Amino acid sequence: MQVLAFSDLHGDASTLKLLKDSILSEEFDYMLVAGDLTNADLVSTSETIRQVNEVFSIMESFKIPYYYVWGLPNREQKLVSLIDIIENPDHYEVSEGAVSRVHRGMEEEEQAAFVFHRKSFEGNRTVFPTFIPKNDWESLKEMTRFVASLHYGRLLKEQERVKLGDYWLTSSEENLPEHAILLKHHYRKLTSKALIQLDGHLHFGQYVLNYLNLGFIYRDAVHGASPMVGCYWKLNLNGSNVNVSFKNLGGKLKEYNCPNHPQEGKFYIPIYWKKCPICYEPKEAIMR
Repeated sequence: MQVLAFSDLHGDASTLKLLKDSILSEEFDYMLVAGDLTNADLVSTSETIRQVNEVFSIMESFKIPYYYVWGLPNREQKLVSLIDIIENPDHYEVSEGAVSRVHRGMEEEEQAAFVFHRKSFEGNRTVFPTFIPKNDWESLKEMTRFVASLHYGRLLKEQERVKLGDYWLTSSEENLPEHAILLKHHYRKLTSKALIQLDGHLHFGQYVLNYLNLGFIYRDAVHGASPMVGCYWKLNLNGSNVNVSFKNLGGKLKEYNCPNHPQEGKFYIPIYWKKCPICYEPKEAIMR
């Protein structure tokens, strides 16, 4: 079975198009995406809608069956909340209010908005509300219908198991079946029972034992680093064997074996890094 995998796109459609062009002559059975497809938590609702529509339209054009998880909790928690409001309106109390729209730290305008409070199991409402500008309401409903009706794509839900040929795909590390692919956005623990486990989030790649952090396909400038096109991966699964191939899409990454942390396997880091990520941040070690 041939699998295409990547993580952390952060809404950059041009990089997704570059990936599509790079694999035109190849065939894959499935595509797996480990979250942070968008930058929903950092942008306005209207920009979130635009990113979702554009990114998923491009991924549908790959014509490869694909599964994805959201990037929780840092980049797509807002998006999950927005979709849940549309799909489960009975779970919320709604009122009307005003919300200040902020863009790049500069206040632009104040908009009329719907204010949603999610109800707790006891029927009380939660403390933290979700604001949806009224101008974005219909577009949000259309976006949610679009995502729900994808032809090739499907959200891998929490605790769900999906059969992929001779293999299982799941986002739950509990009670793993034989030949299981574990797909999460950020887990950072070794799960020995998984055939292969795929993470993202950290913005560096790492391959050790059965753990593969997919790194990023596009790194944005949110944390002060320069934007960078990163990598994607090809996985060939044959019985109990998994062959992993690193593809340096932007040419700005390098494979690196750290002499100080050989137990951490192989890293895939920006070419200008002089040390491995564990040298910089010891708490990120996975082999403890």
